[in-house]
Amino acid sequence: MQVSIYLKLLLTSTLLMSPVLLFSQKAPKTPAAAEKEYKSKDYYEAADIYKAVFSSKNLKLSGSKLAMHQFYYAESCKNSYNYTRAQEYYGLVAKGDNADKYPEIDYYYAYCLKHNGKYEEAIKYFKAFLKKEVKGKKLTAFQMETEQEIKGCYLALELVKNPDRTTKIIHLSGDVNTKYSDFSPHLVGETLYYSSLRFERILTRGRVVGKGQTLVGKIMTANNRGQSRFEQSKNKNLNLKYENSGNSNLNSDGSKLYFTKCAYDERNEKMICQIYYCPKEGENDWGEAIKLPETINADGITSTHPAIGFDSVRNKEVLYFVSERKGGVGKKDIWMAEVLGENEYGEVLNLGKMVNTIGDEVSPFFHNTTQSLYFSSSYLPGLGGFDVFNSNRINGAFEEPLNVGIPLNSAANDIYFIINPDDSTGYFASSRPGSQILTGESCCNDIYELKLPKFPPVQPEIEPEPPLVLAEPTPEPEPIPTPEPIPTPVSTPEPKPSPEPVVEVPVIEERVQVTLDELNKLLPLALYFHNNEPRDLETSYSTTYTKYAGMRGKYKKEHVPQYNKSIQDQITENIDDFFDNKVKGNYQNMHLFFDELIAAMKNDFKLEIAIQGYTSPRASAAYNKSLANRRIGSVMKDMLAYKEGILKAYLDSGQLSFKELPLGEGKAPAGISDDIDDPRNSIYSVEAASQRRVNFIVVELQEE
Repeated sequence: MQVSIYLKLLLTSTLLMSPVLLFSQKAPKTPAAAEKEYKSKDYYEAADIYKAVFSSKNLKLSGSKLAMHQFYYAESCKNSYNYTRAQEYYGLVAKGDNADKYPEIDYYYAYCLKHNGKYEEAIKYFKAFLKKEVKGKKLTAFQMETEQEIKGCYLALELVKNPDRTTKIIHLSGDVNTKYSDFSPHLVGETLYYSSLRFERILTRGRVVGKGQTLVGKIMTANNRGQSRFEQSKNKNLNLKYENSGNSNLNSDGSKLYFTKCAYDERNEKMICQIYYCPKEGENDWGEAIKLPETINADGITSTHPAIGFDSVRNKEVLYFVSERKGGVGKKDIWMAEVLGENEYGEVLNLGKMVNTIGDEVSPFFHNTTQSLYFSSSYLPGLGGFDVFNSNRINGAFEEPLNVGIPLNSAANDIYFIINPDDSTGYFASSRPGSQILTGESCCNDIYELKLPKFPPVQPEIEPEPPLVLAEPTPEPEPIPTPEPIPTPVSTPEPKPSPEPVVEVPVIEERVQVTLDELNKLLPLALYFHNNEPRDLETSYSTTYTKYAGMRGKYKKEHVPQYNKSIQDQITENIDDFFDNKVKGNYQNMHLFFDELIAAMKNDFKLEIAIQGYTSPRASAAYNKSLANRRIGSVMKDMLAYKEGILKAYLDSGQLSFKELPLGEGKAPAGISDDIDDPRNSIYSVEAASQRRVNFIVVELQEE
């Protein structure tokens, strides 16, 4: 299917929540058709047609005409975030006989080289562009930006040599991520809230309006910190049909959920986003959305990316947000305002040139523990697109931002960084290689989890003591006569109310409660398998696990070499993390679960446990369902043989029961490779490996 992205590009959708219209059309696969789409700024469609044009064996272009279409193809790919293909075709023009006709070619070629992590070659072409004598505002601006880009390349070369090995990055599975765009993650308790683009067909009187479907921003949730399958929030105060909602964030005490609603301004042909909040109602619900006042939501101007931090010096909450309003430093700037009361805010202030630049600064996050600001910038020296930066606050002002480096930053876009309240984990969104994609290698954002070193507590800013001033001694004051004591009136004490009758509440025995708590801590529990394992109904899980645990080196050998060298170490660490924490760690947790299960049985609990079998989507649905059943059977063999079969007796008596749910490929999330000719991704990627599992989930747990 040909894909046409209309109105705004996907990155803009992520940052501002634009609607994205997709529809099929039968455009001819000719250079003229591609040129027409390019000049109408429909870059996705142009790139799709050009791909067919340049793949044709009957291509009849040559000379300046060929160079023109190569340039248009490269431009279309760059503007649709396919930097790999853009680099290839910019390079053909830059190194060809018609390069002089395109004075900006060295800049664009270097820009794509940088986005692909080829920093030394990018420096060469950036410097070549700086040597050119250019005319016009556009090329002059490019030369100004080139100096920043070169700084970024040199910084990147240093950061690649010295990555942060204490921070671990985990790519969330297809239970959360899709091939369109997923972003703005944060926790509400143990539930992951995030934003995502979802299809909605606009209907009028039951009929579809327009030629296709619209991708609309929605607020999503996934339990267990994103380890469970996503669902769209059903709260109508957050999500409404055909309405863009997203970029949600909690305030400091969790009583308000801030987010943005966006609508397309047809007259000005741009999205306008405004900030709202919903007060918390009960445990898991949100009240009516309240729009922030005009001091924050200026008329006709976007305000987005709300983030609430607690300022320990002001002893108040502060709202940080992104806006394109007048009085800023660049395009999208970060602004702040004190939270004074219920939907009351102080003066709106720009964070100034220490934070904001002539480019874009987005997705602010104020870390309460260190009282520092994290944000992403497209202009400050970085590895590629948007990089994450940190600015410490000293004496009430933010210091020069520092690039947080690798592995958090990459040659792609890295945005929406946030640290969870536990200060040891966090999330961010990135379009780096490995993210699920719609059209190009870097088009769309996925959500990644972080495991961080503990942050030291912030030292409070101490007000300096006033200088000591010596003065002339003052005379002793005259003694003040002591007044006569006033007699205390005598009052009759009120009778004490009768004590309320004590109602005896049954107390659960402590060891029973401990058993319940320990059991629930281990669930859900996922056990992982290699491709097509087990191959029969007789093999136990312990047997297949032993073989699987020894395949770590094989997974690295098959999967890692396809990536750019700048991120190969991180991909290797992801595989190590999967084998250490998921394969090995959960195998050990399986035995802990069995022990707690036995303890629960001895305490006369009645349990029904659901077992879910998953597979990666390489084979037919029928085969995968059979494979899921074999996997469930292998785990059951381990369980019923554990400690001389003690659990089998409880199963026979009916005190313990199981509900088997073999899901096969039917529940495998979209985006996991099913290409049987691409085993490095459909077998040996962490994403595919994460789908080959059996899950334990307690469905019913009660004391008889």
